[in-house]
Amino acid sequence: MISLCRAQNPYDPKAKDVTNHGNYLIKRCGKGIRGGKAEQLVSLLRDIAADLPSIIAEASTGVQSAHGFKYLFTSDDAIPTVKGYLANISRSAPVTINGQPKQIAFVCLERVDPFTAAVYHDMTRRPLHNITAGTSEFGTPNINLPPLFFRIRRTSRPLSCPRFDRKHATIHQEFGATQYGTLIHELLDKYLDFNGRDTRFKEVYGIRNVIKLSADRQLLNAENYNLFASGEFKDHGFELDMVIC
Repeated sequence: MISLCRAQNPYDPKAKDVTNHGNYLIKRCGKGIRGGKAEQLVSLLRDIAADLPSIIAEASTGVQSAHGFKYLFTSDDAIPTVKGYLANISRSAPVTINGQPKQIAFVCLERVDPFTAAVYHDMTRRPLHNITAGTSEFGTPNINLPPLFFRIRRTSRPLSCPRFDRKHATIHQEFGATQYGTLIHELLDKYLDFNGRDTRFKEVYGIRNVIKLSADRQLLNAENYNLFASGEFKDHGFELDMVIC
């Protein structure tokens, strides 16, 4: 049905709905609408960019970090890789497709938009526990954001911050499952995929699960980076030993 819609009406009224933010593109999100989705994404990306210098500096401290590096990445051997991927986000680095650099694009999905409906329905047909607020479209520069993304909390609350004890963590389910964390996660997915991550790699979610991964798998798992970056979000003011946030 989607292909028929395109054949009958090839005109796309949202084709020019593109907002530029650094090297990132924001598509089909309501360019120029005050308080709209595009404006919300620009604000969020600015917050992430403002936080990243301190996040990268914290990663430089490795296992001495009070924000869980030891548990999320195991050893100081991971420092260069973690800093490198976070730096990609900091400079909104493009990905290379067929030898050409391509800007990463955040695409707002809508059920009634014939040009995104197929992707939207694919995401919402998943089992309830697998429904996601964002997904990195493999092989393209697109990160797809359904309406759910704009309904979840922007950042984590202090009470949701985890405390580590050896290879265990106490954690509120909400931590990291935020707009802030979703963008970090999906951007890491994009950079990991275009850096040659095996297409058969099965992602692991939930802090209790990701801290049990082998050191090599932790560096390939986007959620580990999300949890470290989300935990380094400074506004909460938490500086307790082995507590993220």
